[in-house]
Amino acid sequence: MAPERVSRGEFNPELEKKASAILRYIESKILAGHESDPEVEAEIRATYQSSPNAESRSRTPREKADILYEKVMAYVTDKKAGVNADLITEIKVLFEDRETKDLFLKTYSEARVDTKSYRMSDLGKTWKHLNEQIEGLEEEFKKVEQALFLRTVEGKSNISAAKSKAERLANRLLMLKTQRENMKQLNLEKVHPTAENTDIAAAFQFETLVEYRDQLKKGFVWLPSRQKIHTDTVAALQNGRWPVLIGEAGTGKSDQADAAALELTNSPPTEVDCVSTTGEKQLIMDTAIDSETGGSYQEYGPLMRAFTGFNNSREKKPSHLKGRVARFDEAGRLGSKAYTIIKKARQKGPGDDFYGHPVLPGAAAIWTTNPVGTRYPDRRAVDPAMRREIAEIIVDYPDQSAQSPELYEFMLGALLDENKHIPIAEKELTPAYVKHELADAEKVTLPDGRVVVAKDVLIEDGADPRHSTLWRLANAVKTLQNSFIYGNQSSESIPTNAVRFVEDSDGNITLDASTGELLTLSSSTITLGEIKSWMQGFKDRLQKQNQAFQVESFSEWIKLKIDIYLKQVDQADRAKVRAIFDYFHLLDGAPDLKGAKPITPKKIGYLSPRVPRPLHVEMPPAEADAEPAAETEDARPAELYTTIEVSLEDGGRINIRKGEQKIRTKVSPELAVGKKTRFTVDGSDYSFAGTLEEGESPVGSFLSEPDLHKVFTPEQVEKGMVDYSFQKLEKDVEALCEMTKTEQDVK
Repeated sequence: MAPERVSRGEFNPELEKKASAILRYIESKILAGHESDPEVEAEIRATYQSSPNAESRSRTPREKADILYEKVMAYVTDKKAGVNADLITEIKVLFEDRETKDLFLKTYSEARVDTKSYRMSDLGKTWKHLNEQIEGLEEEFKKVEQALFLRTVEGKSNISAAKSKAERLANRLLMLKTQRENMKQLNLEKVHPTAENTDIAAAFQFETLVEYRDQLKKGFVWLPSRQKIHTDTVAALQNGRWPVLIGEAGTGKSDQADAAALELTNSPPTEVDCVSTTGEKQLIMDTAIDSETGGSYQEYGPLMRAFTGFNNSREKKPSHLKGRVARFDEAGRLGSKAYTIIKKARQKGPGDDFYGHPVLPGAAAIWTTNPVGTRYPDRRAVDPAMRREIAEIIVDYPDQSAQSPELYEFMLGALLDENKHIPIAEKELTPAYVKHELADAEKVTLPDGRVVVAKDVLIEDGADPRHSTLWRLANAVKTLQNSFIYGNQSSESIPTNAVRFVEDSDGNITLDASTGELLTLSSSTITLGEIKSWMQGFKDRLQKQNQAFQVESFSEWIKLKIDIYLKQVDQADRAKVRAIFDYFHLLDGAPDLKGAKPITPKKIGYLSPRVPRPLHVEMPPAEADAEPAAETEDARPAELYTTIEVSLEDGGRINIRKGEQKIRTKVSPELAVGKKTRFTVDGSDYSFAGTLEEGESPVGSFLSEPDLHKVFTPEQVEKGMVDYSFQKLEKDVEALCEMTKTEQDVK
């Protein structure tokens, strides 16, 4: 059997076409006519030179190709407003390096072909349509949800209709989201994970990572586990209970509370900083002095403001007409004084008097707290009398496993730059797989005749050095976070598969999965905020005046950040934390990145283990060709064209011959044209429609109005084809920095 995939050196006309387009764009649009400042150019050349006497380390071709991509995208973004001349000089210097140029053109032409294939596929179009539908329905659902929660809908018929609408929208959203999730997972019961299918799944995953990047700019990423917490929090409020979000430091409790408050009330929550002495002054009101009159008034506390809409006793009207959510931070510290007031608040409904003002519809509270345990001696469980009034929701750190690699995907989202690119070698990012050859009895023949001969299987051990630095880091951080959580739990509540360690006579600690003492940490963890800082810091490291930051690889950067982190860890935890990082081989030397290439969007999508790896398939040897059937006497050649009548732009009508044809110009004796031919004349775009039945002059139809036609000379069509192609070059290159736009192909 012959392997299905083409060899590396096989000619791909589509790739060559894209590479040629990008090359012409850079040469004719960016570099043509540019005159560099000699001093600036010399300085830039010195930066990228590989001389051992250079002031800074030399850059690899992969690094320079990544830099060139970023510079070209900066040019495309700013070209209308004006581009810095030094930027063009830097593009010039990088583009003159043959190895860098070839790698750049090969990588990013491949990226464009991948993107076009996805955008033009039925699944790609369906995915886009699904997301548009979901986005629109979610906005509509949120409005109805808020109206019901805030009781802005009045009258039994209106309320009943609103509830029915919410049910319909909820069911529709659930159906669409299930359909979208099935598409992401390829619904493997029905679709074989062959390359043509898994490539689409990788494209879906890439778009998800871009969404994470965009969400991170706002401070919070909606990973699947965070969505589940959000759903539970909102449901508790809608059921009349106050959610109590329980989790360790850095798990995102406050962000989850804020998101739920915004969804139901369209307002951020008021905030209560809880201590054991929190009481009426902190929650309801306290006396304040007017700086102008010297008179006293009552300044209202966060619970009073959330329930009544008034900020102080001087206001005649409330500043908010609907209730808000009061967020109690570290509610486990609350004492009896606070509970007395809280119990009173829980008994109040809309319109009831609450310290002299009516309670507003939608008024509620969300509590956040660290878990009760030895680490937090001042945290107490919720008052037993309040338990039927609250809903406890556990907020853990994000998942990290082959089935749910949330932490790893968070890191990938944080690494994506403004151009949706990760300037890191693929070898430092991807989990490792082993090829499993199938026995003859296990092989499956696909409907198209191909035979599945092998599959790639993820290496289960998350610490295996064959895995990339990023995958091992995600697993190490999750191990550290779990050990921190276990440090506040009783031994009987800790899972049996928790990490253990042994310590030798010299005090050296090593991890041991089967024997040894349970590894717990007293005060050391790594939050999502720290992870974000580590990831995004790599992109900016070379701009720092710190020699230690001038590292080449991502692996070296992570080792540097770990070294800094270890110096900040409490002495009691330091040896254990070091042992965790050492176990995951994060303190080892950097990998050999010789020959590394820039990573494309499709490959970024494939990084997540959620995306199935394509099966290895082979095509059975072709059978001997059967003898061609003898031609019958009445066999006729296929008709090359048909004659039809069309309308001209001036209202006249003409007969034209349709079909693939060749026209003669002063330059080209045989210029092939057909229905896919596009050309531009006098600023208008046309599609070749045919030739005059009499005279053979070419006829084009307006792309904007296909029913209207115009007659041209052959020379106009030939020149117009060049003009149309050239104007598309710029759009095609611009699409490199905006993968979600519709493909504008270069003809």
